[in-house]
Amino acid sequence: MVVASLAGLAMIAGCQNEQQATPQQLVTTYSASDQLKPDGLPYTKANLILAGTLFPVEMSRAVNGTTVKFTLTAHDEVIEEEIYESTKEKFAILDLAGETYKPALPLLQFPIKPGDVWKWQGEMIAGGIVRKATAKVTISEDKLNLADGVYETLKSSVELEMPSGGPTPAKRILSFWFVKEKGMIKRDIAASSTREPRAAQE
Repeated sequence: MVVASLAGLAMIAGCQNEQQATPQQLVTTYSASDQLKPDGLPYTKANLILAGTLFPVEMSRAVNGTTVKFTLTAHDEVIEEEIYESTKEKFAILDLAGETYKPALPLLQFPIKPGDVWKWQGEMIAGGIVRKATAKVTISEDKLNLADGVYETLKSSVELEMPSGGPTPAKRILSFWFVKEKGMIKRDIAASSTREPRAAQE
């Protein structure tokens, strides 16, 4: 009887542990863009890394209707611009580092949660050259260790493909990290252009 009772208690304890573990497995869902504020200005002092060279830049934001432009400047000279389309339903690239996307390439589509995947097709225009392009966008959770701190983020990974003139398409990976109620904390364009916050002491 004592053994049976102990076994029964162990089973109950096991069930309680499973129930306690369940909330940790819940996936965060963002129902609308205002929860992530992807069009917000998370910082004004940034590091821009171009082909391995670091440039300390100032970052500013301008809004015109649903268009949001981030301008990165150093010594009053524009180094790079990021232009996005921002609505309650989506946050999408219009022009990034001199590359224009038609239609806008969605980085976030609301409601959104880790594990979401969608596809895009359109044109990418760079240097006056128009290329057909397709993309697969994947949403995941990611912890970032940056110069100014550690962030729990929602990451949007874009696998971009374009004709290369050969048998296999040219591929690029674009990555964007968003922090709840802060906005885009970091972005990386195929390792050729990275923007992230500067350390507080810099």
